Formats: sequence, C-alpha cells, structure tokens
Amino acid sequence: MRKMAATFMSLMVLAGCVESRLDPDAQVKVSGKLVRADGTPVPQHKVVLISEPDPAEALVDVLLVVETLGLICLTDDPPTICEGALTDTTDAEGNFLFQLTGKDTQGDNSYANQFNLGAQLPKSGTQLAGATSTQRFYIQTEELTVPNLKFWESSPVLTTEGALVKVEFVAPQESAEYGRNIETGVVFETVGKDHVWSQDLESGERIDARLLEDVQGGVHAVARSSDAIVGSAIKFHFRTGVEPFTGTAGAPTSRGKTCFAHGEAGAVELSPCTLTDGDFKSAYPQQDEDCSNNGCDEAARANNWVYVDLGATTSPSLVVVRNSGSEVVVETSLDATLWTQVPGSSAHSGTFKVEIPAAGAVQARYVRVKGKEDKTHVSGITEVSVW
Repeated sequence: MRKMAATFMSLMVLAGCVESRLDPDAQVKVSGKLVRADGTPVPQHKVVLISEPDPAEALVDVLLVVETLGLICLTDDPPTICEGALTDTTDAEGNFLFQLTGKDTQGDNSYANQFNLGAQLPKSGTQLAGATSTQRFYIQTEELTVPNLKFWESSPVLTTEGALVKVEFVAPQESAEYGRNIETGVVFETVGKDHVWSQDLESGERIDARLLEDVQGGVHAVARSSDAIVGSAIKFHFRTGVEPFTGTAGAPTSRGKTCFAHGEAGAVELSPCTLTDGDFKSAYPQQDEDCSNNGCDEAARANNWVYVDLGATTSPSLVVVRNSGSEVVVETSLDATLWTQVPGSSAHSGTFKVEIPAAGAVQARYVRVKGKEDKTHVSGITEVSVW
C-alpha cells in the first residue's frame, strides 16, 4: 500500500498541468508507421493509443497503464481501464491512423492529457516475450505524425565471469526514431515477472552474480530517450525481447532462515518466512498504516522493522533488499537487541544492495531492515538476501 501511495504521488507530479491548444470539437488525427529495427514495415499488426488515466481514478488501474506504458491494453484480457484505449491494425506498409476529437485529448479543466502509443512483437525462438516500443507525448495539433514506432531487437547476452555477470547488447543509436540522450539498462525478472534486479548500465558492464541468486527467469535490456514533436516533448521507451536466464551464484546464506517482524508487543515470528523463501513474489506486509504524520498510538506502530535470523554468527558481505516501498536502513546484531547500522550504508527504498567490502568487517547473526524513522513502516518487501 505504501509503495503504491508513493507511486501515486509521483504520478501526480509527473502529470503536471499543460494547457491544451485544441478546440474540443476539433477533428484530430494521429498517424505514423510501425517498423522493425532494420526499417522494414510491420504489416497487419496491432498498435494501441491510450490516454494516461487521471491519477484520481482507481489507483491500481492507473499504475497498470502507466507502468506498462499502455501495453497492458494489448493483452488478451485487458483491464477495464483499457475500454478507453484506441487500437489500429497497420496496413501493408506498416501505417496506422487514430482519429479523435479535441475533447478526447483533454482532461479536467481542458488540460492536455499525456498519451502512450505502443506495440509489441510476438516472441520468437527462445524468447519469453517479444520486443516492445512506446512513445509518450501530448497531442497539441489537429494532425500529428509521430516518428516511426520502431522496435529495438538486440537480445541481451549474459556471460558469467567468476563472481560477475557481463551484460552485452547492441545499443540503439540516436535518431528521429530512437530519440536523443539514450540511456540503457537491464531488467531481471522471475518467470512470473516478479522483479529480481534492474540497473542502469551500458553494454559490456558487469554486475555481481549474487544479485541473481539461483533464479530462473527472463532478462531484457531497456532504453529510454527523448526528443520533440509538434507542441510536445516526446519520450521513448524500448525493451528488447525477453531472453531466459539462470542465476549461477546459488542461494544466499539467508535462504530458508527464520525471520521476525515488529509486532505490537515486540518481535513476532513470520511463519512461513516469505522474506527468505526465494520466490520474490509475496510482499511483507500486505497492508500497513502510515504513522509518520498523525498521532498513532503505540499499538499502531507495528511493522517498523523485520529481521532475519541467520542461525549462527557469520561475516556478511552483501545484503539485498527487494521492492521496499519505504525508506529503510540495514542493521546487524549479535543478540537481536543491540543493533548497528551497516558501515557506510544509508537509507534506500525500492530494490537495493548494501555491500560490506572488507572481509570480516562485520560479525552478525541477525540482519534487520528498519524504517528510516521510528514511525516509518516497512512495506512491500519481497525478499531479504544475506550473503
């Protein structure tokens, strides 16, 4: 819940207020061409155009559309929010056309809505999913021709080099179709599409193999860029096809270990412990209350921390926290009573790692993930991995 609330706030900021330049009764056309990486057209293929929902609408639907860049509406079972999406099938030359009114491009108070335009290739070969291409922009003219909607079809290649994994791909080059100021990265997920690790990087960079544990899942490279069209900035987002991968580092020391959560009267064992089971799916806690800005009583201050019992004193070298929806710090202890923040670490949210580079620098039996502030609840954590 807290992670979703944070995303909701970021949506409110991103939405902004851009004044529409269109008459509500104007007849509007948005056209373009769908092409493969080599420039050949993609005929008889579905393309979707969807206005980003008002953040005041149902939050889950808003997140589905925004976080998938509207591509959720191309699935076989799209959510109800996709009832407002427009789809077109490209002609023999890959051309598509959408017809709207000026009012269709506007939200409350006649401000311009942001639109997502996207398409996805079918998977091929060993792929778990095909490449995607999306553009995000405002519609501010009655006839808008967008840059070619072009796929990026370079498959990421992983090479294990001892304790590291090298990630290679052919990056897109700046152009009208791929945009300017291109940034690239890589995303690892389970087969069920649960997040394992993501990182901004360029082709040829290496990551710690332990971040991938023994996961069997899919990996894809991503690219983000921007440019300008008539009356709007345009943002591009590309994803390569999703290729299978298997983590080679094995299970962390914490796998299958007992864990405890902050309850109303102290530590409460979580049974089973979803934070060390290696499935990267079940989040803890399922719900939480935010006591940071109101007068919550003591009983409502649970979920301020969770900790893992490693079963014996050890010298941890890496802690990975996945999907935290709140700012947290990582601490260690020998007795689960006196806690010390890991040297050099700071507060983080999302999925992050805390490294202890000096061998034996920290002795610990217990590793705790705690809210940055005393009244900050941990939320959304799917896995705590200790090496």
